Amino acid sequence: MTNQEFLNIAHEYRQRYKDTHPRMLNCGYVRIFQGEAYGWCAEKGEANTECPGALLVSITGKIFEAIGGDNMKGAKKWRPYHK
Repeated sequence: MTNQEFLNIAHEYRQRYKDTHPRMLNCGYVRIFQGEAYGWCAEKGEANTECPGALLVSITGKIFEAIGGDNMKGAKKWRPYHK
């Protein structure tokens, strides 16, 4: 998937849940795994809370990818995602 597709997924997620979580319209990150948005978090946090390959999309359009590690112990770190 392209960066723009991930940005679109994150935007759609924010719009879908804006009534129940209005704060996500102004800050935080949408969580995406295997092309599906599955949550929101206020801060990036530690990568070990995500599986490798998970993405975080910020309100400003920055995308971070969880890399290293494994699915049981979580990823090792975040890095900027560029594709």
